[in-house]
Amino acid sequence: MIRARRKARLPMRLLTKPLTETLPWRAFHYMLSYVQFALYGVEHGSRLRAERVNILNVGRIRLGNRVTLTCQPQGNVYRSSLRTYYPDAVIDIGDGCAIQGSIIHCNCAVTIGENTRLAPGVILCDNDSHAPVLSNEARNERPPEGPIKLGKNVWLGMRTIVLKGVTIGDNTIVAAGSVVTRNLPANVLAGGIPAVPKRELR
Repeated sequence: MIRARRKARLPMRLLTKPLTETLPWRAFHYMLSYVQFALYGVEHGSRLRAERVNILNVGRIRLGNRVTLTCQPQGNVYRSSLRTYYPDAVIDIGDGCAIQGSIIHCNCAVTIGENTRLAPGVILCDNDSHAPVLSNEARNERPPEGPIKLGKNVWLGMRTIVLKGVTIGDNTIVAAGSVVTRNLPANVLAGGIPAVPKRELR
């Protein structure tokens, strides 16, 4: 007589995901972010969701309603970073934006339209960081800069880099790994180094 095999009983698991992704842990970091943003003078609307954000705010940082600022994947691999370096520098992020492990370096102005998404590893830099000259003294001076403007519902893929003076139109998607050095129109899929429109979106 063949006996039916008894199924092995697995021990009950208290955690099915990393500790840093559990609700109590994330709720703690959300509350901590409210304190952090207040200390750094970051203006924000309602329903802010933020955790482990790096901030340097010499200028002004404004966040709309329902903005999400997280690190992806949970931890320190990609941490969202908002940095203004001069008193006249402004970072303005619209309602419903999701910034997941992206870095914004701002010397003059970075404006992000409503419902825009920035994937992990995205970098927005509205300046050259250092003047392209030989003199060390000149490199310490304020570098060339130009405002960055992202329209509404823009989607930047992983590790996209957007350089100074660039405007990206509404609804445009930029493929992962692209470097955007010039303006992109609305409603297109763009990609490459430098990024160029590939086709229209419908």
